[in-house]
Amino acid sequence: MKFVRRRPVVIIFARVPRLGAVKRRLAAGVGMHEAYQFYVRSFSNLVRSLSSHPHWDLELCMTPKNVRGVNRILCHPETITTQSFGDLGLRMERAIVKHNYSPVLLVGSDIPGILPSDIENGIRALGRNDFVFGPTLDGGYWLTGARRGSLVRGIYKHVRWSSPYALSDTMRNTQGKKVSTLRHLRDIDDEEDYYEYIKSG
Repeated sequence: MKFVRRRPVVIIFARVPRLGAVKRRLAAGVGMHEAYQFYVRSFSNLVRSLSSHPHWDLELCMTPKNVRGVNRILCHPETITTQSFGDLGLRMERAIVKHNYSPVLLVGSDIPGILPSDIENGIRALGRNDFVFGPTLDGGYWLTGARRGSLVRGIYKHVRWSSPYALSDTMRNTQGKKVSTLRHLRDIDDEEDYYEYIKSG
């Protein structure tokens, strides 16, 4: 039987916007309210930018389970799911493997530079590769994707999250597979990142 390539899925991995519960490292430098406002702007802009696109289905994968506060910033009825328990890698893996046979891209919710063209480039890369990553300037990544969801089993194990080694640790787990990378973007984690972002316009 001929294999039919399924429609790609784009997952936005996010926290429900709540004052004091998002961007805590950033809040330590710029204040809780400014960090919260930054997060809401970034998240809502990303959802609007990636919604209702003809080339993929959009899913919001949220934590915690109570998603009140999300609906007010949605402009389209995206699928909303809940993140599982465990560390970041385990939660990401479980979100992606649900789409066993579809190309899947997962992106963070607080990186303001993501464009629809980046997602298109990621999907295109998965036509020739098993995995794709969008690296950040601090050694992490803003996007992770697989030609089909089932391929990610185990690739996020033993990763030093929130460190300069997050991408290299993950890449080590993909040995023997074809991997592509996209452009570098800035991850807004702390005060220095934030003011560099503001200066860049």
